[in-house]
Amino acid sequence: MTDRSAQVIQQYISNRTERIEAPFLNDFQMSLLKAICKGLSSTEIGKIFNKSPRTIEEHRNNLYKKFGVRTK
Repeated sequence: MTDRSAQVIQQYISNRTERIEAPFLNDFQMSLLKAICKGLSSTEIGKIFNKSPRTIEEHRNNLYKKFGVRTK
């Protein structure tokens, strides 16, 4: 993810109220997005969610598509 992509997503998260509402993201996706913005690797995120790094990569790519991220 480029620095600009991370900034846009981080701004999206930080501009939300206490309860983040994003109708196009489920709770897992929102948690994953926060972990990505913190700079955690897929391996680290996988350990948190008890999923393989490959599964996290698939979820990560789906999030990138939803946000229109082309450069990672």
